[in-house]
Amino acid sequence: TYTLNAPAAPEGKDFVDYFLFENKRGYCVYFATALSVMCRIAGIPSRYVEGYKMSNNGTSGTKQEVTNEMAHAWIEYMAGDDIWVLADCSPTPYENEQAPTQQAVTTSDPSNPNSATSDPKTTPNVNPTGGNTGGSNNTPTIKSSGTHKVVVYSSLASAGFIALAAFLVLLIRRRRKMFHGESLVPLHSYMHKRLRRYKIIKGSTETEKEFALKQEEELRNILYPLVNKLYDEFYGGIRDKTIDKKEIYLAFERHLKKRQNKLVYYLKKCY
Repeated sequence: TYTLNAPAAPEGKDFVDYFLFENKRGYCVYFATALSVMCRIAGIPSRYVEGYKMSNNGTSGTKQEVTNEMAHAWIEYMAGDDIWVLADCSPTPYENEQAPTQQAVTTSDPSNPNSATSDPKTTPNVNPTGGNTGGSNNTPTIKSSGTHKVVVYSSLASAGFIALAAFLVLLIRRRRKMFHGESLVPLHSYMHKRLRRYKIIKGSTETEKEFALKQEEELRNILYPLVNKLYDEFYGGIRDKTIDKKEIYLAFERHLKKRQNKLVYYLKKCY
């Protein structure tokens, strides 16, 4: 969110990390610094630039009115041999003030009786059986019988079958994405989900590489090469079609199976 009242990063916290993952509020300096760092992570040479972004207002001959509201920060990135391209991802204070404001949408607030959209005096009091309890006690009664129990059991069995079928379909689709899709993201996300069940969780300020490198040797040897390929894909648009995702998956599952007994392993795998 763009704001001129963003708090400074606390002592000991990285400026870009704090902006992107915690505070998530700032002005052009925040946005341009983050964009510059992210370009460099992707292997794209970039440089941070400060100056003024002038509007067409106040021009008179060869003179231009420049105010503090036009002070700005942006970046330039290298697109070729000594070819620098401007990239700007935030407005100036002046542009932000000129942007059209969104109209607030009025909604009902259950805690505020004045905001209710219906009049309780005119709203019928309907009970689950379909009767109007506004002034009548003629509520129909339903007698239970063996037939009703059979219907309930059949319904539960059908619901269980549908839930199992849906689970199997989702499982097949997930495996197809992991093994046959072009992206490494589904496999990487699956591995993080599995590790969380073993209380192995990436910190909010850690990069994927830092998280991989701090693991024990066997797990590190599985995660780190995958993260390198993931960085190539995510930041550089380079996808390695020769990587054996199924073998990485099997090596990962073999490692998890060693951590605890088989029963716990399968329970954590299913739930």
